[in-house]
Amino acid sequence: MCELPVGRRDYLVEDPLWLANVLELCAGLRIAGKRVLAGYVNHELLCLGAAAVDAVGSGTWMNVRMFSPDRFQATQEEETRRRATWYYSPTALSEFKAVFLDAAWQQGLLANLEAPTEYSSPYAAPLFAGVQPSSTGFGEREAFRHYLHCLRHQARQARRATFDETLAHHRQLLDSGEQLVTLLSSRGVLSQGRGFGEIFDVVRSALTMFEATRGPTLRRAWGRL
Repeated sequence: MCELPVGRRDYLVEDPLWLANVLELCAGLRIAGKRVLAGYVNHELLCLGAAAVDAVGSGTWMNVRMFSPDRFQATQEEETRRRATWYYSPTALSEFKAVFLDAAWQQGLLANLEAPTEYSSPYAAPLFAGVQPSSTGFGEREAFRHYLHCLRHQARQARRATFDETLAHHRQLLDSGEQLVTLLSSRGVLSQGRGFGEIFDVVRSALTMFEATRGPTLRRAWGRL
């Protein structure tokens, strides 16, 4: 298990060295001929495709998208009080509350947050039906299913035919996501505590370190992993 740095229990990890070490660990296991299932995964760890992991595991509640012992010790009342409904935008790699979806709708920016057509996500479709998103009744059940639906599609795309193509895919995903988040932020559409803001550079840094250490080996071994 790769524990988070002491004092850091964030949903999205801001330590590029920790992320690079996770990539190193997974790649080392794959090169050694082991199958790797990475658990407690959220969309930040889609970059594990560059380490040729076999599969990732996630879930609905926050405590199955990140590992923090404190979450398992919280009372049900405390957990309920903290809950809010978030919409995940795979194009922005960020999650948004309904009030900020309303802000995007009011300014004609909502379509930028919709999942790609090929994802065919039915769970969030009412949000993009032309009415104010907060009036659609989009709730936790739909939000969780939409998140997992999108993560499944993104995980399937996370590994490409070669190591270099895989790196290029993830870097392009980061670049386009950052451009979108910058645009939305400039118009007051904010993702608050679940935004990918500073995480774009965290993942970029981790991938660069990982390429320097494992790139030559993975380029040679990719076809048999």
